[in-house]
Amino acid sequence: MACYLEASRSPKWPETCSFHSWCYERPPVGGDWIHEIKHDGYRLMVRRDGVGVLLLTRNGKDWTARFPAVLDAASGLKARSCLIDGEAVACDGNGVAVFERLGRKHEAGDVFLYAFDLLPLPVF
Repeated sequence: MACYLEASRSPKWPETCSFHSWCYERPPVGGDWIHEIKHDGYRLMVRRDGVGVLLLTRNGKDWTARFPAVLDAASGLKARSCLIDGEAVACDGNGVAVFERLGRKHEAGDVFLYAFDLLPLPVF
């Protein structure tokens, strides 16, 4: 069983949208539905600026040293400054995200980032 979000528009405020979670045996079909993959990882904000690269959690904790592969990839970007919103994920041999692998230090190099948004930052 999987849960899906159903969007409903308020008649009073058509530009707003609220979401309600409903559980179904199978995903709904039809053109009115949008499906999104749930990545089982840690939400991270990657900040690159003139000083360097930081990997920050939603709570503002510095996890830069925790995921060296993500740090190396962000350090190699041509952008001089940016924010990248994404999910740090560790997958098994079949490409399936396995949350427990994120906590294993010997597998930290296998963690990568699914990037959702890339925001440019001004360079000072």
